[in-house]
Amino acid sequence: MTSDTRFVLHVGLPKTGTTTLQRALFSRHSDIYYLGKKVNEKNELRRGCVSREIYDFLRPIIFQPNLPLDVEKNKTLLRERIIYEAGSDKIIVASWENLAPEPVRHAKILERAYSVFGPFRVMITIRNPLTWITSEYFQHVEAHFVRRLHPWMGISACMDFDTWLKKKLLQKKSLDAIFSYGENIRSAIDLLGRRNVAVFNFENLANNPVHYHREILDFLGVDVSEGLKLVNKAHFHKRLTRGQFSNLQRIDQGSMWSKFILIMRKRKYRRSILDMSTDDNTPVDIALPSYWETKISDATRSDNQWIARNYELPLREYGYPM
Repeated sequence: MTSDTRFVLHVGLPKTGTTTLQRALFSRHSDIYYLGKKVNEKNELRRGCVSREIYDFLRPIIFQPNLPLDVEKNKTLLRERIIYEAGSDKIIVASWENLAPEPVRHAKILERAYSVFGPFRVMITIRNPLTWITSEYFQHVEAHFVRRLHPWMGISACMDFDTWLKKKLLQKKSLDAIFSYGENIRSAIDLLGRRNVAVFNFENLANNPVHYHREILDFLGVDVSEGLKLVNKAHFHKRLTRGQFSNLQRIDQGSMWSKFILIMRKRKYRRSILDMSTDDNTPVDIALPSYWETKISDATRSDNQWIARNYELPLREYGYPM
């Protein structure tokens, strides 16, 4: 990469405030040339890229890294389109919340990005795995009911947590694959160097949002005051409420036929059904079963120790298994 590209890849992780950064900061800051994810209906089929051309450019690098990649062609597009439009001052940012689903794919994405951009920077936000997994569960329940995003969840309107995690584990083969953030951080450092890989912890966002966002803005190298104004009180993708979750549980107790009819309806209708229950607007939560707490702690402890030591993050204070 020539020094004037200043490419930054933000890889999430899911349920770590990624959507807020995408909508409030990356897509609106005057110092950023944003490639996506930019959420709206029109570009949904292009993975939220800002244009079809950008999608075609990123597709063999990020979205389908097993496709053939014409490195020289992509370098030409980078130079003649992206760098030209970004000018000499803007940081080029790409952000998706699920670019690191498993280590092999994550490493492949980084290697391909390096072949086109040269040295670049990576942002990764982690979250206590014991709270992340339940948050991921509620997101999957909502996303599957409204948008049918997870076929392996079947026609269930509200799969219970234990069944959901067992099915997820069957797909991923191991808990290490589900909680692969430590290995992904190390592979990024191996390729790009420690100073080009920033790790933030999600809990800092809830406890000190100004400090959290200031650290991100400093790493990006963009105007801090503008950035803080953009993210002030911004919060997208709020968790399901207790009322909504109870409504889904009632629906799930119905007949197979009634649930089948429901999934045949349009997405807008299912969204309206979900939003009908507003009796209790408290964010829903569940206690992580002790069996899973032990398993997840054992799978993530050494990575958490390594991250806390190398990035000086107060993970123990936030209850990470240590």
